Amino acid sequence: MKKIIFTLVASIALIMSLLFYTKSYSDDNSETSSKTFVVASASSDSDLIVAAPLSNFFNTDLITNNKGKINTSKINKKTDKVIIIGGENSVSSNLLKGYNTERLSGKNKYETALKVFKYRNNIEKIDSVYLTSGKKPSDAVVAAANSIPVLLTIPEPIDTVQKRETLGNLKKETKDYKKIIIGGTASVSDRMSKFLDADRISGMNRFETSEKFNTTLDRKSNLESYSDKVSENVRLANIAYLEDKGFLLKRMKIVENNKVIAKNFSPNTTPKLREISEKISSMPITGPDDESGLNTRIYDDGTACNISLDDVISASKKNSIKINIHGEGSITLTKKDKLYQEFIDVINEILREEGYKKVV
Repeated sequence: MKKIIFTLVASIALIMSLLFYTKSYSDDNSETSSKTFVVASASSDSDLIVAAPLSNFFNTDLITNNKGKINTSKINKKTDKVIIIGGENSVSSNLLKGYNTERLSGKNKYETALKVFKYRNNIEKIDSVYLTSGKKPSDAVVAAANSIPVLLTIPEPIDTVQKRETLGNLKKETKDYKKIIIGGTASVSDRMSKFLDADRISGMNRFETSEKFNTTLDRKSNLESYSDKVSENVRLANIAYLEDKGFLLKRMKIVENNKVIAKNFSPNTTPKLREISEKISSMPITGPDDESGLNTRIYDDGTACNISLDDVISASKKNSIKINIHGEGSITLTKKDKLYQEFIDVINEILREEGYKKVV
């Protein structure tokens, strides 16, 4: 009996010691759970678009430097690594003092993109690369929803010393890879496409381009953006990748009490609302930025304004309508204003197209 008890006690002691050892080993070897984060300047469109696919490859949130402020709450100072994209003027080393950092930066944005491409390729071999205009990198914001590297090119193969060097490096480094230009010929010409032996994904505009690009991702659901800011679109595209979603740029929508009641309006109403929105945006602000009592937001290609939908629908009984332009302030349209009736008519026309029940 004593032998059995001794054996049981010894077994329990052994199990406890193994559990303690395992925990200690895990604590002492925390590098096994280390992550790599990528940081870029929120004010540099090219750095953001180049940085996002690398961040996606590491499966981490893209971190941005917003006017000298970086949110490092998700970065473990002891175990994680931080890759900085761009030079000191974009992201100062002082902002990440004490962190394990590595900087990928060239003498210009084209070289920086190449360095990011090489860094990624050294970790894991790739077979394709996206190309976009260095002058208009926003065309490739949709690429931020994938992990394939983005390289920058010039729109035309112009024969200058600097352009020759840039194009020479680009062609040399990508000769063995499948190349896909994102954006139309206004951004990267057909001459350049032939010079680089590249395919192209493009639509009539950036919205169509995002739809065509999204089909290459083959994801079950999508995250949509109605913003015209590159930094916001890259942020959302990064989130879409982490959530295994596609990413689409959308033109217009109307949201009542946080519910979308109309979006992607018809070819008839879209230009009408666009024209009226531009006229309203050019009017002088007469009141504070106050959305209280305004339950409906109209998104139009990145801009947003709030109205009371009930006021618009029952406009015949009203003398004025308040429109709050998000982030700027409010204006008031009265029956004396020509835009008053035009605005009411186009909103009601859109709602009728959508089968909105409150509209007669």
